[in-house]
Parts: sequence; C-alpha cells; structure tokens
Amino acid sequence: MSDLDVLQKASVEELDVLRDILAKKASFDDEAANGVRDLAISDENYASGYGFWLGQELRLMGGNTFANAGRGLRATLASSDAIVAAVGPEYHEVVCDVATKLKAPFNKAHPVERIERNILETVIEQVLAELSPEQREELAEQLGVSGEALSGPVTTAVLIIIWRTGGFASYKLTLIVVNWLAKALIGRGLSLAANAALVKWLAVFTGPAGWTITGLWAAIDLAGPAYKATIPSVVYIAMLRMGQAQGDQGGGGDDTQPDQGVLPAVTERQRTFVDATHLGDRRQRVRAGRRPA
Repeated sequence: MSDLDVLQKASVEELDVLRDILAKKASFDDEAANGVRDLAISDENYASGYGFWLGQELRLMGGNTFANAGRGLRATLASSDAIVAAVGPEYHEVVCDVATKLKAPFNKAHPVERIERNILETVIEQVLAELSPEQREELAEQLGVSGEALSGPVTTAVLIIIWRTGGFASYKLTLIVVNWLAKALIGRGLSLAANAALVKWLAVFTGPAGWTITGLWAAIDLAGPAYKATIPSVVYIAMLRMGQAQGDQGGGGDDTQPDQGVLPAVTERQRTFVDATHLGDRRQRVRAGRRPA
C-alpha cells in the first residue's frame, strides 16, 4: 500500500484544497491539474487519478531538481516504452524532510503515519503556545472541555494531552488548526465531503477572539518556496489520514461515514495515464484527454 493512498480515497473537494496549496509554487502546472481533475470527474475509469497526480506533484516539489531528473532517467532506462522526465523522492522522504524543517521529533525507521502525527503535534503545540490563557479556555469550550472538568487552568500542555488521547476531540482540534492554516495560505477553509456535520461546525467556528497563527505562518514563509508548498501539504494530508481513520472507526457518528463523493482506489490503467502527465508533452496529453493504449 502506498503512503499516498490517502489521496486516492479523498473527495474531489478535499483534493482541491491540496491543489490550491501546491499551486502556491510557481512550477505547479495548473493547466495539467485542470485536465486531470476534469477527467476524474467525467470518467470513472480515472476517478482516483486526480489524487494520484497531486501526490506525484507533491513528491516533485519535495525533491531536488537534479535528483528528480536522475530518478526520471533511471525510470526511463528501466522502462521499455516510456520516457520519464522526472520522479520525486518517496513521500516518506518528503515527510521526514518536513519534520526536520519543523523540528518535529521523529525516527526515519517509523512509518509515515507516526511521523505525520509528530508533525501535527509540533504544529498544534506551536499554534496553542501563541494563545493567551483566556483564548485557550475559549478553545477548550469549543472542544467540549472546560477548565472545571480539568480541575485547573487550560494550559498548552493540557490541550496537547487531550490531543494525544485521540478520539473525536483530538480530530476536532486538528481540524481547527489546519482550517486556520488553510485560510491563511489559500484564503479559504477546508472542504470535508465525508463529514457534513463537521463542515457546518467549521463554518461557524471562529476560533478564540483575536486568534492568529503568525508564528507558524512566519516559520513556513521563511522556509523557502518549496517548503511553502510541502509543509502545509504534509500537514493537510496528515489531517486527511486522521479523518479517514476516524471514519473507519465510526467516530463522530454517522456523519463521518464516507459518502458517494469519496473516490475509489487508483487502478493500473489510470495510473498509466496519470503517469503520462509527468512525461514530456504533458499539457497536450491532458488537454486532449488522451487515454493510454
């Protein structure tokens, strides 16, 4: 199973958020993205190709240009019928790179899911640290936890403990932070097709009064052009994976169950087509909607 299968299980609306994050990098091929997205919607044979394509774009952004070209050359030499322009590093490597940049503790030997959780915790802890005691109290109330229930003040450490315990409150706290990150980066919040109740909740949730994520945003902004795409993308994918696991476990009631907008797993046939968009003459292939022979 691929570490990026999470994208092939996501809805088109959820993937659009990732697409807008990746589009912040100048090298992003918006025309090709439109072609793959349109094909995924119009032809069920390529339904999960949109997520697969975005995953490959993220990998390319997470790699060095020359190293990507070298991997592409090796892939070309190993193939009898394809010329591969470039291949990005494995997603696991991209995630480790992001963890290093954010100073999140991790072990390279650990699976992607575990490293992603360390990244999420680091990001959430940094955001919570910017809140005043009053703002943390307000946030705890939004999560359904009061200072009285905790028998003491709502500190950053207390909220992190709540997050570490898992469950729906942990997922909601993750959503709050990632939703604000998305608003700061792409000017709009999250789209969660698989959970209508949470969409309504996020729509009315304004966060603690005067809440900003200036510290986190500054860290991303100073990280460089590639990291401005890879850091929020990895955080967003980690949130998607967490949400899918929450749905699989039946957390949060019936509203967490996937609806008809969730896309099936990628097939070898569509993988071949989507791979073609990363070869030479990529735009022409996607515009024409040409399928592999």
